[in-house]
Amino acid sequence: TGYSGNDVYLAGLAPLAGAPLSALSGPDAIGAGVELLLTCTGTPTGLMLATMESSGSTALRGSYDVLQRGQGYSLDSSVLHVTSFLQAPAPLSSLQCEVNHAGATFVDVFGGALGLFRGAVVCRPDVSQSSRRQLLTLVNTAPFGSGWATTIADTDLLSHSDDPILAIERAEAPNVVSVLRPLGTSDDAADRLTLADQPSAEAEGRREMEYRVPATSRDALWDIAKAACASQLAADQTLQVLAVRVPPWVSAEVGDVVYLDTTHPGIWTWTGATGAPGYSGPARVTGRAMNPKTLAVKLVLLIDGSVTVHALSPAMLISAYQHATTPTWIEVPLKYLPHMEAALADAAGPVWLYHYKPGKTETVGQRHQVSAAAEVGGVCRLTITSNPTGHTLSTTDRSTLTLPTLDGGHISTWQEPFAHIDDGSQWG
Repeated sequence: TGYSGNDVYLAGLAPLAGAPLSALSGPDAIGAGVELLLTCTGTPTGLMLATMESSGSTALRGSYDVLQRGQGYSLDSSVLHVTSFLQAPAPLSSLQCEVNHAGATFVDVFGGALGLFRGAVVCRPDVSQSSRRQLLTLVNTAPFGSGWATTIADTDLLSHSDDPILAIERAEAPNVVSVLRPLGTSDDAADRLTLADQPSAEAEGRREMEYRVPATSRDALWDIAKAACASQLAADQTLQVLAVRVPPWVSAEVGDVVYLDTTHPGIWTWTGATGAPGYSGPARVTGRAMNPKTLAVKLVLLIDGSVTVHALSPAMLISAYQHATTPTWIEVPLKYLPHMEAALADAAGPVWLYHYKPGKTETVGQRHQVSAAAEVGGVCRLTITSNPTGHTLSTTDRSTLTLPTLDGGHISTWQEPFAHIDDGSQWG
C-alpha cells in the first residue's frame, strides 16, 4: 500500500473466496469494492492489551496504545490490571498470533485462545488498592489449582435463610474438542485439529466445542493444542458446580482458588471418599454476587468430580543472577511473580527455594532464602538473604529454582499443596 496526496495505491490484492481473479485486472478493476483489513501480530496477552488501549491517537492511553484507529477500544490503562496480562503463563503469553478486528468483537478475536487455554477477562477489585476499584483482569479458569486465597469451612457458611450450598446444573462438558486455525481467505477456510473421547461420544452422543485460535504457525499451535484439548477432555467430564453462600469478609474473587473444607451432605468427592458426604479440596471461583440488602455473598465454585489435580511445583528457570555462588538477587520469568508474592505474604516472612540443574536432584545444601520479589525490567527479581555455599548457579546449565521438600523444615504453608512428583502426592 502506498500514498500520494489523497490517493491510495494498493498492491497484493486478493479476490474474495469464489470470485474470479480477472475481476482485479484491467478495466474490470475500475469501481471494484475494496476492503482494507488491518492486522497485527503478537502474543494473545499483548494483543488483548493493545486492543483494549488503542485509540488511534499518539499513545494517549498507555504503553499499549499502538494500533490504528478502529482497531482498539480506547480504554484508559487505569481501568486495566495490566500486570495480570503480563504475568499470564504460556501459551497465552508466548504463542504468536495474527488478528484483525474488522466487524469482530473481543470475544470473536480472543475467545478461542482464552477458552482453549483456560483464561477469562473479568472485572474484579484491585486488592492492592484501598479503594478496591474494579479493573479488567485476566484470570485463570482451570478447575484445578493450588495456593488458595482462603479456606471456606462449615463455620463460614450462611444458612439462616436457605441451604448454604446448592449444586448447580451445568452445561454438558464436550467430548469432542476442535481447534481451528483461520487461514484468512474466507470465513470457512481453516486448519482443523480434533480430539475426541470416543467412548463417551458413542455412548452419550457427540458434544463438540470449537475454538478458533489465529496462530501464525500451524505446527506451534498443534503442539500445545493437543495437550490443552486432552486436559479438557480428562478434567471437565465430571466437574461439579456449586453455589456457596458466605459472609462478605470471605476474601475470594473470580479467578481465585479457594480450599473448600465442608461436611455438607449435598456434595461429595469421588476420589477421596466415595459415597461419603462433604468435600475437602481446591475449588475455582467462577462467580461472585453480593445481596445489597443482607450483604450475603454467593460464590460459584468449580470442584472436581472424579479427578483430583494439584498444581505442579514451579520450576523457575534462572535468567540472571548477581553472583554465581553467593547471589544477593536472582531473576526468573515474570510469570512467577504472583506465586512468590503470595508465598511471602502467606509466610509473613522469607521463604526457601531449592536449586537444581536438569538431570540432577535438588538437595538441602542447595537452597536460597527469598525475602522479597518484585518486577525489574520485565522479569521477577528475587532478593536473596541467605544461601549455603557449595554449589554454583549457571544459566548455561539451565539452573532452576523449585519448592523445598520437608527435609530441613524449609517448606511453608503456601508451598505444601503443590505436587511433588508425578504420582499426584503433595509436598505437605
